[in-house]
Amino acid sequence: ASFALLRAASRLDAQVEAIVDVGSDVTSVVVHADGEPLIVRTVPRGGIEITNSIATRLGIPAAEAEALKCRFGLHGDGRPDTVDAAAEAVRPLLSELRSSFTYLASGERQKQVTRLALCGGSALMPGLAEHLQKQLGITVMYADSASRLRDTRKGRERGFDSFVPSAAVSIGLTLGAAA
Repeated sequence: ASFALLRAASRLDAQVEAIVDVGSDVTSVVVHADGEPLIVRTVPRGGIEITNSIATRLGIPAAEAEALKCRFGLHGDGRPDTVDAAAEAVRPLLSELRSSFTYLASGERQKQVTRLALCGGSALMPGLAEHLQKQLGITVMYADSASRLRDTRKGRERGFDSFVPSAAVSIGLTLGAAA
């Protein structure tokens, strides 16, 4: 799955890029330089943990916390406690990313991550990209997993774009089979 992410979502240039696929249970992190993997990590943190943390902190049912996370995310619903709960819920994942990047910078290769490409269903949490960018001090964007696919016009007409962020692994596996 990690190499499928690299195949589908990487931008090949001189920057050191982290591709971060935030799933429901786990987050995959692939750091590469021009397509060459530098770090490949699976972190046991994802959207369910974020939801459960919000639910616990706010004292609400998990279903309500999930709806709050998906609709408002780190922007909050106008109450300061919901913004704080969401930021606190994302903190463990942020710490894992930061420690991975610090390891890479202090290791043998001494590479600095300059860009992060987000994908995965849980990456769609409103405000997550902006929050990570501010906290990590690097450019954060959503990965365009479909950039290497040929002629996606018909799919785009049928709402394909709304699935692209959560389809990076599937697209990467398909690209690998076609090669």
